[in-house]
Amino acid sequence: MEREKNKNGVSILLRLIIIVLAILCVLFATGTIKLNSKETVDENNNQTGENSNVNNTSTDLLNSNIIVTQNGKVISNEIPSDLAGKYVNKNSSESYIQLNNGSIEVSEPTGGGTVRVFKNDQVKLYINYLNSDEDSKQYVTVEFYVENNGYNQKATYTYIGEKSSHDNEYHFKTPDPTPVGGEGQNDYPYRK
Repeated sequence: MEREKNKNGVSILLRLIIIVLAILCVLFATGTIKLNSKETVDENNNQTGENSNVNNTSTDLLNSNIIVTQNGKVISNEIPSDLAGKYVNKNSSESYIQLNNGSIEVSEPTGGGTVRVFKNDQVKLYINYLNSDEDSKQYVTVEFYVENNGYNQKATYTYIGEKSSHDNEYHFKTPDPTPVGGEGQNDYPYRK
């Protein structure tokens, strides 16, 4: 009788071992668990490293004082060569924008005989390439964000640029005609 109890006990133990082994086989086959845990840790570390590099790159671009976007995506933190230069308002030489990686300036007369000029670290520059239309015209917006405009106020100076088909250069205007700038509705007075 004691032998039969031992046989039943061994039989139950063998069945449990077979069930556990079958479960482990299924888990190994589906990739739920792996034998080499060091490899799993390395894969996770590599994946985390890749993700943090992407985030750092985006963060670096966003922390720059120059942000260039196209189709809603940040593409650069340097002024594109096709936009580089000084654009002076043909109606008022005191009103200009300068776009160079070494020198960023926006100069706007206040109307009271004074001129406000904001340079380099005083401004954050946003350049956004817009879709072109069926006439193959290219448009870009340029915004100078100023933390303190001289009156302890934040200000944004916005310019819309159109690439001319006859000289292949951008010309800019402000969205609203300014009395100082003397801009007409369809005029792009800021030119190189």
